[in-house]
Amino acid sequence: MKVVTDKNGIHMLTSFDYIGKGQEAKVYRKNDVAYKCYHLFRWCQCLTKEDVSFLEQIKTDCILLPQTTLYNVFGDFCGYTTRYIENLGLLHFVNLPSDNVISNFHLLQNDAVVLGKNKVLVSDFMPKDLRVRNHSFHDGLYFVDPGRYFRRNDMDEESVIQSNIDLIDHFVFFRVFNSYCHQEFGEFGYNFSKLYSLYTVARDRHISFLESIEDDLSDDNLQKYIKRKIL
Repeated sequence: MKVVTDKNGIHMLTSFDYIGKGQEAKVYRKNDVAYKCYHLFRWCQCLTKEDVSFLEQIKTDCILLPQTTLYNVFGDFCGYTTRYIENLGLLHFVNLPSDNVISNFHLLQNDAVVLGKNKVLVSDFMPKDLRVRNHSFHDGLYFVDPGRYFRRNDMDEESVIQSNIDLIDHFVFFRVFNSYCHQEFGEFGYNFSKLYSLYTVARDRHISFLESIEDDLSDDNLQKYIKRKIL
């Protein structure tokens, strides 16, 4: 059993609450709260207490940030809490009604703006290791553990906002569209260049990929939209 405290009091985390671990921490869940408790010896760079204190003041919808700072029984900083989002899977997401998807895209775009206005650049929405699940598909796309957050006071707000939007676009294309096609049609069952043209069209129009999809999405869901575009 692990005992931690935050501004809401004492929390006892047991083996029944444990849901997984990575290079930096073990993760526990109680209802809709996830507890990220750092290992004593960590194999990667982690958020500091100052990082967590800063980020927990920022309110976002789909790019999840720390909510409270965690301390161990000795009063030492040991991690943070965030929202827990149950992952219902990629196929669930691509079959959501189009209105839900568009609403979710607006929330993602707004989160990029909110973070940009606070000069926060999210460094790694899309890890190279496909086993790293930093996202969940529920009633939308959520980034539950999107890597490092950098405070870029050397950049202007618009540059940080655009960088965050570009990274979200990249994720949606490769982890949503391309992954769906790979699952549905197999590695050689679809024309990747035809799929990629959807991404380049947005760039040619100087708009985000999310905005391009919204302009063009007349189908019931993303699954039908993707099939219409590549088949």
